[in-house]
Amino acid sequence: VVVHATSFAGRTARAVASFLFDRTAPEDLPVRVRWSGVSSRLSMAARSQSCVAAHVDTIELSWARSVETEFKSHTYSWTVINAMEPRTPLKMAWQLTGQVSSVRFAAAELFATADVVAISARSCNEAALCSSPVWHVAYRFADGPSDGDVAIVPSSAVASAEYTGHNAISARWGGFRVGRVAARKIAADLSSGPDDNKTLLSLDYEACIGTTPLSCQVTDFVSMGTNTSWAANDLPLVCGSTYHVAVRATNCAGAQRIVSSGGVKLCCEPPSGGVLHLEDADGMPRRHVGIATNATGLQARWAGFVEECSGVREYRVSLTHQADGSALWSSTILPASSAGVAVPFASLEGALIDGSKYEVVVHATSFAGRTARAVASFLFDRTAPEDLPVRVRWSGVSSRLSMAARSQSCVAAHVDTIELSWARSVETEFKSHTYSWTVINAMEPRTPLKMAWQLTGQVSSVRFAAAELFATADVVAISARSCNEAALCSSPVWHVAYRFADGPSDGDVAIVPSSAVASAEYTGHNAISARWGGFRVGRVAARKIAADLSSGPDDNKTLLSLDYEACIGTTPLSCQVTDFVSMGTNTSWAANDLPLVCGSTYHVAVRATNCAGAQRIVSSGGVKLCCEPPSGGVLHLEDADGMPRRHVGIATNATGLQARWAGFVEECSGVREYRVSLTHQADGSALWSSTILPASSAGVAVPFASLEGALIDGSKYEVVVHATS
Repeated sequence: VVVHATSFAGRTARAVASFLFDRTAPEDLPVRVRWSGVSSRLSMAARSQSCVAAHVDTIELSWARSVETEFKSHTYSWTVINAMEPRTPLKMAWQLTGQVSSVRFAAAELFATADVVAISARSCNEAALCSSPVWHVAYRFADGPSDGDVAIVPSSAVASAEYTGHNAISARWGGFRVGRVAARKIAADLSSGPDDNKTLLSLDYEACIGTTPLSCQVTDFVSMGTNTSWAANDLPLVCGSTYHVAVRATNCAGAQRIVSSGGVKLCCEPPSGGVLHLEDADGMPRRHVGIATNATGLQARWAGFVEECSGVREYRVSLTHQADGSALWSSTILPASSAGVAVPFASLEGALIDGSKYEVVVHATSFAGRTARAVASFLFDRTAPEDLPVRVRWSGVSSRLSMAARSQSCVAAHVDTIELSWARSVETEFKSHTYSWTVINAMEPRTPLKMAWQLTGQVSSVRFAAAELFATADVVAISARSCNEAALCSSPVWHVAYRFADGPSDGDVAIVPSSAVASAEYTGHNAISARWGGFRVGRVAARKIAADLSSGPDDNKTLLSLDYEACIGTTPLSCQVTDFVSMGTNTSWAANDLPLVCGSTYHVAVRATNCAGAQRIVSSGGVKLCCEPPSGGVLHLEDADGMPRRHVGIATNATGLQARWAGFVEECSGVREYRVSLTHQADGSALWSSTILPASSAGVAVPFASLEGALIDGSKYEVVVHATS
């Protein structure tokens, strides 16, 4: 603007004043609100919020200065209004600060009219153009953050204060409250929508890891922003140490709360020391199982699992095929207090293979998530044990029982004790056997209720009193059986025992030929033959047994038979020449190559033994061994008048020839008989022989009349007398 001044002389001068024509208000300027060291940046282009703690005394509002030029200078002012009421120009009492770009005032002054206020600052230039007021809503907080919890994950580890990560820890937190604020509702013209309270309600988090609660020995606090989880890796963790995660929550007023997680112990080792046993329903150990007879009886029992760092949290049991490891069954999760579980055989019947080996595995898991296992193997077997040979003994007598066929025994009345024994079954890693026996009345049909099996465990014999054996009857059936761990048993084979009242009786023995016995002589130099019979087996209380124990007519074959033994001696009932030789059931004996002595007398003794072991010995009569024939005998031929004859004519003396002998002696046994014969001297052909003549004979007539046609004139003949001892 120029002013021209002209004098009366017509001279002109001028003065000039410049100005800037400006319709643009100053730009919005960044403004800061500070209290107790906490700042909140206010953008003059957008509304912001602040949270002021109750303990804050002084608040400072500051801003950057506007750019000034030759033509531009600025002045600043600020105002505070109740944020819960609509804005009106009359309520906006702008407080001028001139060119000072900050103002400090008491917090009590700030909240003098309300607990929620709107603060604004503006810049005005010389053209009286002012920046638009940007409102900053300040909330007065009654307290700081509260509550909150921190957990190390997985959550199962927190429950028991353990953790499995060797160099990592993860945590989550939540439940923090930002603090109590007097009012949250602001005037509609100050509101920008649902996000008004976003800053007001949010918390900033920091987290650290330490070895004690609320401490940070392992890591310093790390800013998490508004995140509520943290996975920390590559940590220098030490096995056996306990760790905590501390979380520091800061609200918009700068107030803080620190909360620590529970301690988690770094457990690096799984449980140890566990042992697994397989048992049946009665608690007996099992390693040999047959589902056909034990559908629900297999129990898995374990003990000894220890995890000193954290303790055992749970168990799980599985059944697998040993050869390929395939799983057939797995239990539910079992609590740490569990010590056993039933293996559900009924539902597995179709999956199990006869003769295969299986493993039951118990998995013990610690609270730290470490797992160990114990294994027990078993053999699945549907095949019953083979029948085994069994022996019944009493007083030294044994009877072999074949488990494939019924047998019989006879027990003498005097027997006190009976022993039942058997060969042991073949045992393997998975197969062991237990044995049992029973006695029933053999005269009654068998019923399962009467079969009270007496267990002997792994002892393969049992001894009991004979009185106990025959307590219920004089004829009993005895059986023993073998059962494997699969509860499969051999088929019972019944052995019938009869109680005998006495032993064998009667009986006779004879040395043959019988003619030798009659005269007490014998001719064999090294052999003796004998026969015997007439023995009775003894009296038995009963012979009739139940039909289901009977196999037919041969039932009493053993009962009625006798076993014989024979020997030879020089006196009755003695055995000086031979010991007793078993004859079985034979009733004759031909003994050869004997050391017999001429002139000695010999006897055969026979010992008969019945099935009860009772015996009777009977001896034959004695027979003398005579080795030499008779001697000293002389034969004379005489006519009818007793005159000697050596020249005979049959025509004149048809019946007159007499053979006369004398002097025959046999001192060992004596002469038994004579016989006379007529023979042709030249060729020895026999023409005639007498009958056997007694030892008292001394002569006999030669029957010439009947021989007339056979005699040859002029030939010589011999008359021979045979003397036999």
